Amino acid sequence: MFAERELKDIISENFNITDCVVLGQSHRTVLRFFSTKGNFRKNNGFIYLINCDCTYTLADGKRLEAKKGDIVYLPPFCEYTSHYKNFSDGSVDGILVNLMFSDSNGQIFYLPNQMRIFSSSEFDGTQKLFVDILSLNNQPVKNWAAIKSVAYKILSHLGTTDKQNVINIGKYRCISKGIIYLEKDVQQSLSIEEIARMCNVTSTYFRKLFKEYSGDTPSSFRIKRKMNTAKELLLANEMSVNEVSDYLGFENVSYFSRLFKKYENKTPTDYRNELTR
Repeated sequence: MFAERELKDIISENFNITDCVVLGQSHRTVLRFFSTKGNFRKNNGFIYLINCDCTYTLADGKRLEAKKGDIVYLPPFCEYTSHYKNFSDGSVDGILVNLMFSDSNGQIFYLPNQMRIFSSSEFDGTQKLFVDILSLNNQPVKNWAAIKSVAYKILSHLGTTDKQNVINIGKYRCISKGIIYLEKDVQQSLSIEEIARMCNVTSTYFRKLFKEYSGDTPSSFRIKRKMNTAKELLLANEMSVNEVSDYLGFENVSYFSRLFKKYENKTPTDYRNELTR
């Protein structure tokens, strides 16, 4: 039995995408109906419905309606039937990204075995990432570092949306602005005291609630967030180490490199060279 992780939690972990398959799909003919009965998915799927709607019927008869512009999480080991409909102009009806994950110890894990529809009104910019990853996948010579980099961004967007839905209710609501800031703004120019004032709470109370919420202090969470973003930028191979350091708001590249080596046991240059060679 494989372990499960919540989407809202993995974006704060050092996890790996071990497999990534991207497909541009057309459902206007025989594929208008699709069923996983007797042939379950073996990976975590995310489909962006770019030019159609879809009704998903689960094994218990429950129906979920997804509209054009929505993103649907398709869980592994789940029985469902898809009925694609209401097509608009375009050669691609859906962009499917199939992913496999492992944790920092190499252990495979899955997202929960429950279908989820992310409404187009829940986020901004995530759909474009699906278009970008399909374009990269269709290149004659695939740049897997770039493809996986976009896949990480998709997960980051959706995981942040998932977390936002959680923090908007309950005791963390009063620090929701600070949580969102620390999770989304990687450059992070505000001090912890300034973030606390933004939430109208004391810095002590903010630190206490944030530690309960995330398991990390705000400062530790901030550094881990920067290191994860640094890895994405290094893998994309579009910025120099100096530029990555500047982008993340470090005062100098020497400090950035020392900190990166502390967390990853290798320098930023060695990390890039090993994974993009």
